[in-house]
Amino acid sequence: MNLIQTNAAINSGNSGGGLFNGQGDLIGIVNAKDSGTTSTGATIEGLGFAIPINDAMDIAEQLMSDGYVTDRATLGVYVTTLTADQGNYKAGVYITELIDGGGAANAGLKVYDRIIAVDSTSISTYQELSKILKNHEIGDTVTLTIVRDSTQMDVQVKLTAPISNNSSNTSTPAPEQIG
Repeated sequence: MNLIQTNAAINSGNSGGGLFNGQGDLIGIVNAKDSGTTSTGATIEGLGFAIPINDAMDIAEQLMSDGYVTDRATLGVYVTTLTADQGNYKAGVYITELIDGGGAANAGLKVYDRIIAVDSTSISTYQELSKILKNHEIGDTVTLTIVRDSTQMDVQVKLTAPISNNSSNTSTPAPEQIG
């Protein structure tokens, strides 16, 4: 993520609040803070992060005009990350839902496919997948290496724009139903 790091004090519950400069100009939207305690129990504060206001305004304008973020390349899936093996499922990134008209559905991917690589870069978390996709544009084609029924295969997926309606494959389980 593109973030502003600040040492300004950020109180608990202020995520989504404004980050202002010394002149009172809004420069970011607070989204995270780091805190902790010392061995004596003292609270440590002073490291926070904010989304730059230009990035936030771009997203806000898309949300207001279209109801969703329109300019992000997507696979057209919902995924869940298993951090440890669960039953017959190995740790990794699993497709839990396909969006009708999305690139993954058009490429023949299925629910329960485990994505293990994108363009030969191994992944094991949603965050790693998301980071790779942020470097692509709508219309790009990526090679997903997946495992389906213990068989590894490569699948070409054309990235699509987010789909505004909720027309997903309703026969698929919710993410928490895996494992």
